[in-house]
Amino acid sequence: MERNMLIPIVLIAVILSASGLAVGTYSIISAPTKGNDGDDGDDGAPGTTTIVYQTEDQYPCASEQDINDSLDAIGDGYGKIMITDNINLNSPIIINGGGSYIIEGIGFHTIDCGDGQAFRILNAKSCKIKDLLINASSLTFDYKIIEIFEINDNPVFIDGVQILGGLSLEGNGIYVSSDNVWISNCIFNSLKRGITIDEYINHGHINDNEISKCETYGIGLLSNSQNFTIGENRLFDFVGSARGIAMYSSNYATISNNIIHSILRGILLSGSNRTTIIGNTIDGKNRDLSPFSSGIHLLDSSYNVISGNSITNYLNGAGGSTGYGIRIREITDVSYENTVVGNTALSCDTNFDDSGTNTFGDNTLNNFD
Repeated sequence: MERNMLIPIVLIAVILSASGLAVGTYSIISAPTKGNDGDDGDDGAPGTTTIVYQTEDQYPCASEQDINDSLDAIGDGYGKIMITDNINLNSPIIINGGGSYIIEGIGFHTIDCGDGQAFRILNAKSCKIKDLLINASSLTFDYKIIEIFEINDNPVFIDGVQILGGLSLEGNGIYVSSDNVWISNCIFNSLKRGITIDEYINHGHINDNEISKCETYGIGLLSNSQNFTIGENRLFDFVGSARGIAMYSSNYATISNNIIHSILRGILLSGSNRTTIIGNTIDGKNRDLSPFSSGIHLLDSSYNVISGNSITNYLNGAGGSTGYGIRIREITDVSYENTVVGNTALSCDTNFDDSGTNTFGDNTLNNFD
């Protein structure tokens, strides 16, 4: 009697070009064969068969041409593109082959996108871009630096990417036009907008990012987008009348545990409903605040929950304007059935202001004077 027991040992990255195998990641499986299995049969001499099979092709790339050639080689398969040097782009890297791709910086190298886009993700079973620094300081137009428009709404992950703009504050850091996107551990600085979610986009996660010195907003959801979680991001030192996190005619989001500092309107909901804003820390300090500055501002928005937030230092700014901790307003539509409970507003000109029909309860407030 003979018994073979396959025992997985380890998954490692190896370079086996000397043996005629491609650069890649391989699974190595050890299989004991013909050993003594404890019966009285003829087991034969014990031995071990090692099976090596490739699970992922890897492509070291040091130029734009290398990247494009690697994408062509992967096609609709699966592979990892490893950025091993600084690269200056003459045109965007277009991901359109229908495969599964990882584009990863090895040693955190810089991709300079010049005066244009860096990446366009159009057709991929899955795609992850990670551990890259994108230099966007030469932009003269509001380009979508990383554009995600995956035609089948397949998952896209952007992780550990830094996008750094310049004095002109041009560019959308990441512009999302398809469902199922994860953006995490990224840094955005000196851009017009950090992250934009386009119209009619469903399901995404924006977590643990750092966004600073934006001109319009840090994170913006445009019309009819829904089912987003926006959590544990840090937004600070924005320019002019910029918003930190803004939702326009979008619904069913959770905005939680973000830290927002020195921004005209920390969180804005305009025509947006059924969203939970919970556990955020918002400080307007060190801003010459313009009219209608507020930590949390609801405009023509209903059925939202605002709970457990801390808002401080929204005080008189230019022209003696009023700063608000939490403000609910009606202009073209009603704001009603919002629940505001368990929040703290300190050192604001007006801690809570309500022009709709809403429920306030168990909030802590303390005027500056």
